Amino acid sequence: MAATIYVDTPRTVSTTFTLELWINTTASSLTGTQAYEGNGLLWSDVGGPGNDFTMAMLNNGLSFFTGNPDITVTSATAINDGVWHHLVATRTQGGSVEIFIDGISRGTATTNNNPLDANPSIAIGGNVLDSRYFAGLIDEVAYYPTVLTVDRIRAHYQAGSQAASPAGVTAVPTLGEWALAGLIALLALFGVYSLRRQR
Repeated sequence: MAATIYVDTPRTVSTTFTLELWINTTASSLTGTQAYEGNGLLWSDVGGPGNDFTMAMLNNGLSFFTGNPDITVTSATAINDGVWHHLVATRTQGGSVEIFIDGISRGTATTNNNPLDANPSIAIGGNVLDSRYFAGLIDEVAYYPTVLTVDRIRAHYQAGSQAASPAGVTAVPTLGEWALAGLIALLALFGVYSLRRQR
């Protein structure tokens, strides 16, 4: 059963932006065709039609959704293999969305020209509207009010992947719940939305 631990952070992006985080899990995800049907990673959705967005784990891959009209792009590459993965979703207002896993583009689609501002928050770790939570470890969450270049995305991945893995850490749900709880408590307490992993 997935964790029910999450934290609300202010939504500081809405037009053109990048979402970034690292995850580690062995849990299987929910399935479907839209990211809001999956286990929420960075969730800023509303019920029904709306100018909103969601980054989730869906069909065991990375999925990103923008609303009004609804579009979702989902990777064919699984991310639940028990190792750390660097996940990025970019959105260019009136242009495209693109998802990256470990510095490699895994899908793109066309998005609308609306500010995605229907929800004032971004929840880390769960789709709180539908109680679809992520079971695993989340770290180094960041929101950028611009689209990071492919070179910069790859540089972020390479910088993070050169460090050693956390000693003795596995992505079983119980440990993931506690690790996520500690991370999101720090994020909420200090208002920091980018945290370097201590490896």
